[in-house]
Amino acid sequence: ATFTQAVNRNIATAPGAFVSTCLPMSGGCGGTSSSSASLTIRITHGAQRRVLVLPREAAAAALEAEVWREFGVKPGRQRLICRGRILGSEPLLILESLLTAGSDELQVMLMVSEPPVSRVRGGVDLLLLRARAWLGVAWNVVYRFFHTLLAPAEYAREPGRSGEEPGHELRVAAT
Repeated sequence: ATFTQAVNRNIATAPGAFVSTCLPMSGGCGGTSSSSASLTIRITHGAQRRVLVLPREAAAAALEAEVWREFGVKPGRQRLICRGRILGSEPLLILESLLTAGSDELQVMLMVSEPPVSRVRGGVDLLLLRARAWLGVAWNVVYRFFHTLLAPAEYAREPGRSGEEPGHELRVAAT
């Protein structure tokens, strides 16, 4: 017996149990399950592909839990798309209702959504960073202005600072 047949036999002996089996996409289940009580779900997430086997009466929420276990994506961030429907919006949807006549296989695409809080937080963080930069520039300008009023000697030009020797003005006038 092949691995796929052994898995199908195990599922057939435990009807109604929420069993999921991760099979390789190349030839796994092939859409012809020996048990009419099971449903083969092929999930694609980027370059990753998995095959899950669930009972036909399983709800979309059960699929979300299995996707969490297989891919590590929490249900709140999952967007499971099957035949044009987003399954997360209908957690009580029975997966069997998505099947076409005579089929026992579903194709599902997993998309991971960024939580809205982190998007807002990212925008607020960027805004705060820019505001802090502008406040830093404004503080430097105001500080320099008042410092020149309170300590003008620190900003006065000293002899020799521009490359001239001290007393240069006197020698020019004496000649």
